[in-house]
Amino acid sequence: MDKVHFWRVEPIWLALHDDEDGWQKVIESINECFAKYEKVMIENLGAGHDFQNFLSILQNQYQTKIIKVKTDLSLCYKRVKERNNSNHIPVSDHKVKEYNETASIVTLNWDLVVDNNGIQHIDNIIEKIKNL
Repeated sequence: MDKVHFWRVEPIWLALHDDEDGWQKVIESINECFAKYEKVMIENLGAGHDFQNFLSILQNQYQTKIIKVKTDLSLCYKRVKERNNSNHIPVSDHKVKEYNETASIVTLNWDLVVDNNGIQHIDNIIEKIKNL
């Protein structure tokens, strides 16, 4: 089995109740994915102490690859405005800028950097990931 399954975690955060631990819910969801798929890919801003704990837990359970996806701020704005927000966390232009700036300064031991400024078919990105 060589298929990479992209697992969207935003719906988990959108459905979260005040008394629930979002990171724990995401980990439980990822564990369920690995019961069905050999390779699972998620996206995350990658910033903050909570992310480091989350990443450590995943690295203790699974072989992980860390991929940075770069996109110019203007294209980020455009994509956020055009996306279907029914399964995304709604964000203002100010937050898009803030998140983009935060992500741009995150330094991890990247296994791959993907320039996502052009229109790339997901299969091209997955092929790069498979070649890691």
